[in-house]
Amino acid sequence: MFGTKYLINIISASLILLISLLFLLKYGSRYTEYSILPILIFGIFFLLFLFFIDRKRVSSWNFNRKYLLLSLILLGVILVFVMTNIPETTRVGRLPAILDWLGNIERGNFPYRAESNPSGFPILFFLVSPFYLLGDVGYFEVFGLLLFIYIILNSVKTEKEFIVKVFLLFSAIPVYYELAVRSELLANVTIFLAILIPYHKSLDNCESKVVFYTGAILMGLLLSTRLVIGLLLLLFIIFQFRNNISKLILFSISSGLVFVITLIPFYLWDGEYFITNGPFSIQLLYLPTWGILLFLIIILYSGFIILSLREYFFAGGIILFLVTLFSMLVTILKYGLTNALFNDYFDISYFTFAIPLLILSIEDYESDKLLGKLIDVQ
Repeated sequence: MFGTKYLINIISASLILLISLLFLLKYGSRYTEYSILPILIFGIFFLLFLFFIDRKRVSSWNFNRKYLLLSLILLGVILVFVMTNIPETTRVGRLPAILDWLGNIERGNFPYRAESNPSGFPILFFLVSPFYLLGDVGYFEVFGLLLFIYIILNSVKTEKEFIVKVFLLFSAIPVYYELAVRSELLANVTIFLAILIPYHKSLDNCESKVVFYTGAILMGLLLSTRLVIGLLLLLFIIFQFRNNISKLILFSISSGLVFVITLIPFYLWDGEYFITNGPFSIQLLYLPTWGILLFLIIILYSGFIILSLREYFFAGGIILFLVTLFSMLVTILKYGLTNALFNDYFDISYFTFAIPLLILSIEDYESDKLLGKLIDVQ
């Protein structure tokens, strides 16, 4: 899986490792003067595991759905127990933002008028609200993690692929960070992928208008979570409908209208504040205008050249990684490396967005040594 022919696998695994090492560098330095030591230990363990698992013989993957369900339930119970014993922290702004937004809605106040400056769009908070009512918004990230494991189990073809993907998920330091600080980044992207994957397959198997518009509505709702979902959605729309421009335009307009509809009540409630201090003003601060235009061009080009859902995952993961890296470099140039990385001028947890896509882009396959064609291992 990680030989010279498996370029996508190598790049994806390397970026996941790089993200984890960045987290260790930043947060390890808060607890020890020798932060380079855990970085070296983690990196060596990570590479050795992939080296040894790569030598494992390929075998088909079969699982009993009954045991799958029981395993997910057990893992969910364990994670919920762990979450209840991790104290809430307000060091990271996303948890206070969620609590303030939902608390304001409960009290009948305009939800975006809060010191925490909530940056998400309305649907994000409504997705989290059931877990807020359960007493801990961290359960939303637990739900996202379990959902992503389910996606992995339904996508793998071989036992080796399953082991590698699960290892990459649970060796990714940002996953534990997300749970500890009760963030929602991983769950946000996972829910998008959980709808996109079956929708893509449905479009390939039928021409139903009901399926088409249902997907457009759902995608428009998910767009009303964070702008980063818009990047993935734009890439998907171009990839899916590039050979049918009328459908591309119709889908884009339909999703866009749904997105706008979700914003109208809040604009009518307090339009001036929503525009000047709401999610648009906050999320658009992360990139300069020319940077946004640059990545839009990259997305347009990528959408026309990718040929499969796997390449979509890879392109999406790379784009999200580069967007976050670009934003971090802009912050470093403006405030310096120490302020950007160690004094929280930049939030490196946004690299988490790329991890689910990079994991799903990794596949186990064999190729003919002479022709180079893929051989189905099933």
